[in-house]
Parts: sequence; C-alpha cells; structure tokens
Amino acid sequence: MIPLHEIEFDRVLTLIAMEAKSAPGKDAVARRRPLATFEECERAQAELAEMVRFYHREGLLPISGLTDVRPLFDRETVLELDESWLIVRAAARQRSRLREDVPPQRYLPTPQEYRRAHPPTSARC
Repeated sequence: MIPLHEIEFDRVLTLIAMEAKSAPGKDAVARRRPLATFEECERAQAELAEMVRFYHREGLLPISGLTDVRPLFDRETVLELDESWLIVRAAARQRSRLREDVPPQRYLPTPQEYRRAHPPTSARC
C-alpha cells in the first residue's frame, strides 16, 4: 500500500475542505481516511451517486453557513444567555431555510434499490 504522505492525501483533504461551506463540513472532510475494503468503496460510490442524482433533481441543500453549536453541548456547565441565543438563532435560521428551499419529500430509493433497478452496463473501474 502506498503511504498517504506520498500521494499528498493531507493536501487533497485541505483543498476539498476549502470548498466546504460550513465549519462542520470542513471538520468532516479533515477526518476522512481511505476506506479499507472494496465493499466500503462500492457503498461510498453508491451514496455519492445518490447525492449527485439529488443535486441534479433538487439543487443544493440549504446547509451553507451552518453554525456549529456542538461545543456548547460538550461541556458540563450551564449555557450563558448569549450562547443560548446563538443556538436559538441557528435553529431558527435552518428551519426557515428548509421551509423555503427544500421541496416536499419524495421517496428516494436506497443505493441498493437503485442498483437493482439500474444494473451497471459497463465494466467496473
């Protein structure tokens, strides 16, 4: 197996994280590691295909600019008033975005259901 530093994996993650629109998104990208098995890779590719189909059908999800409030819940002290308002404002902002931007939910097939309905026609890469 090729060492990750030889393929500049950390640099690739940094470049991808620069495209993320929120702090939680940047953190999620920074935590990524290569998948261990072929089955995990197939599952990840199927999930990516589902996301791409959603994007082409519905557009982007309204999640840019998310406020990461997790640190406020990770401690054992009472929230200050301004911290409580930060949580309330973040929740209200997301609720209004979802109401305005996301169309009513339709059933989306799981990657496995989609694969059964649309078997691959070409050789795998």
